[in-house]
This record gives sequence, structure tokens and C-alpha cells, in this order.
Amino acid sequence: MPLREALRTLRRRWLILLLVTGVVLGAAGYFLAGQDKVYEAKATIAVLPDPDNPTLVPFYGQAVENLLPTYARLIESRTFLDRVAGDLPFETTGEALSGSVFADPAAGSGVLGIVAHTGVPEESAQIAQATAEAFLAELEGNRIVEFRLIEDAQTPLGAIAPRPRLVLGAALVVGLALAVGAALAWERLFARVNDAAQLADASQVPVLGVIPVERALQRERRVIVGDPDLFQLEERLRSIRTNLLFSATGGQGQRGPILITGINPGDGKSTIAANLAVIIGELGFSVLLIDADVHRPVQHEIFGIRNDRGLTSLVTGHAEAAGLPITTRYPHVRVVPAGPPLATRAEELSAYLRHLPQFASMADIVLVDSPPLGAADEVRLLAAFSGSVMLLIRAGSATHATVGSAVESLKVLGASVLGTVLTMAKDAPEVSTAGEYYRYRYRQDPPPGEPPRPS
Repeated sequence: MPLREALRTLRRRWLILLLVTGVVLGAAGYFLAGQDKVYEAKATIAVLPDPDNPTLVPFYGQAVENLLPTYARLIESRTFLDRVAGDLPFETTGEALSGSVFADPAAGSGVLGIVAHTGVPEESAQIAQATAEAFLAELEGNRIVEFRLIEDAQTPLGAIAPRPRLVLGAALVVGLALAVGAALAWERLFARVNDAAQLADASQVPVLGVIPVERALQRERRVIVGDPDLFQLEERLRSIRTNLLFSATGGQGQRGPILITGINPGDGKSTIAANLAVIIGELGFSVLLIDADVHRPVQHEIFGIRNDRGLTSLVTGHAEAAGLPITTRYPHVRVVPAGPPLATRAEELSAYLRHLPQFASMADIVLVDSPPLGAADEVRLLAAFSGSVMLLIRAGSATHATVGSAVESLKVLGASVLGTVLTMAKDAPEVSTAGEYYRYRYRQDPPPGEPPRPS
């Protein structure tokens, strides 16, 4: 996901960021509340050459390096700690001290630290000091090295654990990382595609255009070309036409059937297919629009033509392909209606695979209005025949995963997904001012700044 889109996603999913981060910080706070405070006291012993044994002075360094680990094991041994427990002013045992007393040998420096951890500051100092004194008494007169207590154990002023700042800081970093991951994962798995940037990220193909919510078309499917009240919508369709034709031809002038479909019913594919046919016909190209949605055909209603014969008539043997295209009142636009219902899915497959290819060369541009992808798997076979697909997605109707899966299901059969169109978008970007200019032609009013036309 591009950085800009990721930042937009995080802004949209600020509640997830806040919730996940808050949960992690709350868990850290709960963890801290359940932890006992730990205080550390330390006594330091220097390991020096024995002045009474000068012959070992040249080997002092090697001797210390070898002996310090042995001394550390002695200090932490159960037998030794039993003796230390008996010297303390409070009741305890060597077993209890074995989890509280540690040796800290500094290799090569001749210094041995004796550390005690407890939940009571005074007891930590007493244990560390008693252990150091017992160690000195244990090894007094060993004639190898001399031990000297160079720092008594002091009562600690503050606890070494838990560390609220460290724990909460780490929790904040972890919480933010988890929150970002959760927000992005939520966006991809559960969030709905609502704008062009999200659609491009989900589909990984170009977005050919965005169609806003238009209540007039929700009430009635129709051709809106020339309607002065819908000039902005018409301009968006013209933009889609330009993008679609260029994507379909690659700038080479080679065209094949273009399947227009959606993921779900109600995405607006039939209305957009009809209007694109009319707008493409304005360019002088011959256009053939085939209504392949044999279950819910609507092109005959949009163009006001009969539906007693159509694509399905080829399956039943009641027509020839060349006699099916019907000329409409729109220049260069002919329509093949869906025809009467079919009895079986096998007949539907026959219409798609055997008969639909007969129309491929009957016009400069062949548009196929198909059932939505979610209706049946046969739609993908129809897409494979067409070769090129324009996929419509209604804003708020599909998740990122659904869109990605739909595109991939088409590509796996060799279909070329030319691009997507987002329909019924609530926040569609403004169209260019060209639409406002041509609006005056429709209304027979002059553009701003021009004198009125003579009557």
C-alpha cells in the first residue's frame, strides 16, 4: 500500500488506533500494578595479590580470571547461603536467599560484586553486607589472593523494578505498531471500498472513473445524454469513455468485445453500458451493445425495443445472429436484446461460448452487458470470451479483499481487466469546467460573459 494511502487509512481508522494502543497501555499498567517492587543492594570486594606469597604475583591476573567464577558459584551455593541466613537479624533460610543473592564477577578487573534483591530496601543491604562478610571469613588465609571489602552495601533509595517509564514506553511503541497493523488489516479485510484511491489499491488496476449517487437514475434506468440536469454525470461518462477506449486499444486502434460487469447486483452496469454505447457512437464508431444478462435483461427497456428475440434465440434456433441487432434512435448504436428466458444453465453456457462470438466483428465497438460476477461462475467464462473487462464496484458494497479476489478471478482465465469504475460514490471529485460550458448549449443560454443569443 502506498504511504499516502496508508496515512489516509490511518486517519479513517483513528478509533482502531486509539482502541488498540489503549488496550496495550492498559495491559502494561495492569502488569505494573501486579508487580512487587524490587530493591538492589551491592557490596564490592577487591581481589588483590597475597603479599605473603610473592611467588604467585606474576600469575595474579591468570589466577583471578580462573578463580572469580569459582567464588561466584560458592556465593550462590545453598550451603554457603545457609550460613549467611544464620547471621542475618531477621529470620530467613538459605533456600529463600538462593533466589535473592547473586555474584557479579568483573572478569579481568579483580573485583567481585555481591548483589542482593528483595522487596525491602533495608533487608537488601543487610543480606548483601552479611554475604560479603561471610565470604571474607570463608576465604581468609587462603594464601593465593587477598580479599578486601572496598564498598559496603548501602540501603537503596529506589526500586530497580518494575520500571514504569521503560514498560510504558515499550508498551506505547508496541501498541502503536499493533494499532497500525490492526488498522491496515481491518481496512483490507473488513472495510468497504468508498473512494477511487481505495479502489485502485484494492484492485491494482486503473480506475477509469467515478460515478456519484444520482437519484434520478435510481428511479429509472435511461440514457441521460443531452439531459441538461445531468450534464455533470454525462461529463463523467465521457471521461470513462475516453479512458476505456484508450485502455482497450492501447493507442493502436485494435478493438475487441468489452465486457461490462459488476461484483454485485445494483452496481449500475446496465445503465452505464447503455450510456457508454450512446456516447461512443457520438464519435462515429459503430457500436453494438449485447444484453447478455439473460436472467435480468434491461437494455430493451432502456432503448424502448422489443425483447421477443435476442441472444437466447440463437440457442433455441429461432434466429440468426445477423438478424438480431436492432437499430436505435441514437446514431451508430445497435442493440442485441437478451431474448426470452432459457430453461437450463447449459443453454446459457451455449449462448456465451458458441453464439456470442458471432457478434465480435459486427461493429467497431462491441459492448457486452453481463450478469454480475456474484451471480454465477459462468460470468467468468463470458469474460474469457470477451477478453477485455470493465469492472464496476458500488461504493460501500465490497471489501478490499472482495475487489482483489474479483479482479484475480478474471485474470486467471486470461481476461484483461481494463480498469474499474466506482459507482454511487458519495464523495465524488468535481468534474472539469468543460461540463459547465456545454451545459449552456443544452439550455440555449449563453456562457457567462457572452451576450444573449438573438431570438
